[in-house]
Amino acid sequence: MKKLVLVLVAAVPGFAVHAQGYVGAVAALTSIGGGCPSGNTECDKKGFGLHLYAGSTLSKAKQIDFGVGRLESVEVGLMTFGKGDSNGVKQIPIPYDTATTEVPTSAVATANALTFAAVSRVPLMDGVAIGIKTGIAFVSSTMRYSIGGVQDGSETASKLKPYLALTVEYAPMSNLKIVWSYDWTRFDVAGQKGSLGALGLGAEVGF
Repeated sequence: MKKLVLVLVAAVPGFAVHAQGYVGAVAALTSIGGGCPSGNTECDKKGFGLHLYAGSTLSKAKQIDFGVGRLESVEVGLMTFGKGDSNGVKQIPIPYDTATTEVPTSAVATANALTFAAVSRVPLMDGVAIGIKTGIAFVSSTMRYSIGGVQDGSETASKLKPYLALTVEYAPMSNLKIVWSYDWTRFDVAGQKGSLGALGLGAEVGF
């Protein structure tokens, strides 16, 4: 996580050298998709996350006009997706006996992502626009297991995945936007694959 933050901070000055920059923060309800790990029957995939991002609005000469809107900026972001929990039971043998007993098991999935995206905007009316972000995400996800309340190993994987986001932006002032967003990417760790989603509300400030 610390390495991702350092990369984000280091990237901001480079973005803002030749064009107007902006930073934003979004608090989100998150979802870590995918099925329950084998043997677990109760899953809670919902959580809370945070999206911090910084970007640079391209000069008019470098923007791409596609009729109803324009590709206007490039952006880097850091996202946390909270955690997903699953619980079940496992039969283990009783020492010096032929019988077995049930013990509780759990698996906890967490995920963070460093995102890089091109941002297009479609104006709807004065001060209101739809934003479309397309790019890639460097997703770091971890699965931790426990049996009977005792940790029973963990596995972490970091992989490149596609990244998409849809935003609705309202600008009450020239340098301030209120942002509603839905962000999507994927994770893949310990044989578990699925979608990562974040539905949030936040603010963006230009400078």
